[in-house]
Amino acid sequence: MNGTGSGRLIIKEASDDILELINKSVDTAYSNIELRPKGVIVGIKSIHETFFWVIPHYLLTIYKNEGHISVYDGKYKMNLSYYKDGKPIMKFLSKVMEMKANNSAGPI
Repeated sequence: MNGTGSGRLIIKEASDDILELINKSVDTAYSNIELRPKGVIVGIKSIHETFFWVIPHYLLTIYKNEGHISVYDGKYKMNLSYYKDGKPIMKFLSKVMEMKANNSAGPI
């Protein structure tokens, strides 16, 4: 899966449970999304710790708006902004959607 990471994204909003993980004294919290065979892993970087949110394809919902993307799994959500050149994130999101379409059968 050549080039399977989103690059650095800025966390703008998140569910309360996710916000509790992020140190409140941090002005800017960062995240990244990594494509895996059966879903994605969202990395959440706090000052002293890194957390991971694992989302299988069948629960993953991603919306892209101007300047940011929203990631949902049915229970939690996160709004992430990306840098001005949106081409890398668009290429990455295309890979995610293609893998999701091929692997979204759900649990057995």
